[in-house]
Amino acid sequence: MRWSQIYLKTLKEKPAGASIPSHILLLRAGYIYNTSQGIYLYNNLFLRSIQKFEKIVREELEKQSAREILMPMVQSKELWQKTGRWDKRADRS
Repeated sequence: MRWSQIYLKTLKEKPAGASIPSHILLLRAGYIYNTSQGIYLYNNLFLRSIQKFEKIVREELEKQSAREILMPMVQSKELWQKTGRWDKRADRS
């Protein structure tokens, strides 16, 4: 892949709503794009990096004879209450 074929939308200023340094850098470098609140798109370079990382993790899991599972992104409040984690959440309003 050539640099001339890669679409990167870089930013000079600190993005609004970003406070964590890694988040700021990913947005400024153009690796992720904010489409709406809490929803981001990955550019092709960042997606390839994620896929390479996943491959490494899978190889290490296989060495340990471990199994990979896929968990839902959203979990119910009842599950968190059942395990006693609901009251321990720091960001709960």
